[in-house]
Amino acid sequence: MRPGAMWGKFPKRSPSGKPAASIGERQRDLLISDFRFYVWRVRRSRLRAELHARIANRVASMMRTGWVVDVGCGPGLLKPHMDSLMKNVRMVGVDIDRRMLAFARTEFGLEVVQGASSNLPIRDEGATMVVSSASIKDWGNPEQGLAEIVRVVKPGGRALIYEFVTKGPASQPKGFALRYGLVSDLLRRMMASLIQFTVDDAHRLARTLKGDVEADVGVETDIGVVRIEIEKHARTPPVVSTSGGMQ
Repeated sequence: MRPGAMWGKFPKRSPSGKPAASIGERQRDLLISDFRFYVWRVRRSRLRAELHARIANRVASMMRTGWVVDVGCGPGLLKPHMDSLMKNVRMVGVDIDRRMLAFARTEFGLEVVQGASSNLPIRDEGATMVVSSASIKDWGNPEQGLAEIVRVVKPGGRALIYEFVTKGPASQPKGFALRYGLVSDLLRRMMASLIQFTVDDAHRLARTLKGDVEADVGVETDIGVVRIEIEKHARTPPVVSTSGGMQ
């Protein structure tokens, strides 16, 4: 597939001409108002590196060729982990922030397209796999975002949605500060009051999915992450009878 061929749908626009930002996305803008500092910090985060390595390994266990869409790709930090494991997989990042996309394209060579999770600029059934890491809590309409993900995944494809748990027992992994540093631990505690996301939220969102899909929710307790794994069933080909007609 040529670059851009999967981009058959474009984001809704605000009066300014930019994709309309949700409330959750505006909250994220406040947290990353100093863009350069934000990128510097997340690139050096042991926690983010661990999460991205886990996602890449999970994806590599499921596919070897095709397109992966990274929703809320940010500065593209997942791509080098993916590249180290899969040489025949193409990846495109979607984010509402042009600064993030420019950095991801320049630094990592990620193919990018600007858009919001609620209106992904990807054609129907254009992706073999969709991933998202630490993004869904920022979506203004996560139910619509998941519906969009189901729309763009091919039959037989999957989606992996990872998010840090910011409230509840799963948000307090044992030995977290020792393993990932005081800054990551402080930010984890701050998120509990800024943008809450619980394991129950993940289960609730998984139950909203419609269509020929299955969803499973799992918790990676050692890093305080919840995972929504979606499988879109492959279509069953029609059975041809011996008389030549379809059944």
